[in-house]
Amino acid sequence: MPSFKSFADMSAHLKEEAPDLFFVECRFGAFYHVPAAASGFGLDRRAGVGGPRPWVVTQPDAHRNPTVSACPRTTQEQYGADTFRTDAGVVPRLDREGWVLFKYRRPYAVEAFREYAHVGDLPDIYKEQLRLALERYAAKVQSFSEGP
Repeated sequence: MPSFKSFADMSAHLKEEAPDLFFVECRFGAFYHVPAAASGFGLDRRAGVGGPRPWVVTQPDAHRNPTVSACPRTTQEQYGADTFRTDAGVVPRLDREGWVLFKYRRPYAVEAFREYAHVGDLPDIYKEQLRLALERYAAKVQSFSEGP
């Protein structure tokens, strides 16, 4: 049995040896870098490569729900009810203005987020704006699916 000089040393050892013991909490408005290979978004189809892209959690994990929903963020200018604009620096490592793309929302297993780098969380005011934008988008999709 190894000996540890600090709790941090023990925690690091356990994360390496028994990662399933650690709970992954995916909060609403949290950004993670999701590899293009895992999302299929931003992947160069011919080359089969693509770097990680920021995705924001739009439906957090709930008790006994092993999935979360997330949407990608792009820096290519987008407009419409299916997007949400964020300022440069709203999350420290997102240094350019960007748009969250609701139409590319995807489910992910919570466990997958152990492998994705946490970029940061939206400030509360942005979380509320994101929540309202998602509600407007859901209402638009609902009315469109119901037809005339």
